[in-house]
Amino acid sequence: MKPKLIIFDLDGTLYDLKDVHEANYVLQVQFLQHQLGMSDSEAVSMLEKNGVYPVISDHSKSATELFARLGLDMNEWIHYREANFDVTKIDKSKAVSNSAIEKFAELCPLVLLSSNTYENILKVLDYVEIDSK
Repeated sequence: MKPKLIIFDLDGTLYDLKDVHEANYVLQVQFLQHQLGMSDSEAVSMLEKNGVYPVISDHSKSATELFARLGLDMNEWIHYREANFDVTKIDKSKAVSNSAIEKFAELCPLVLLSSNTYENILKVLDYVEIDSK
């Protein structure tokens, strides 16, 4: 039976999400500090109370969702994420190779899903050397 479509989740499937999670958490803390004038400990406490943690867990929640609930400007958050997302934290040796993706593409069309911004998706694909076309 030949598949008609393969859907990949970029973050955590094509590269190890743990590689960037801690750096992303720092960005979330810094964004809260900047937007709400919080201290480091206040921002960490707010994130923790809302299920956003410095390590991935089964109970982790989305900082983006929290920021939206707080009424923070989502365009500013997107801009901040794109300007400060550090793809060099990704361990390329653990990422899926472009040749593996090409083999899947021989079977059927591929779709890539991500909760990241389009700009950051392109940064990741470029960094791990996966052709985005």
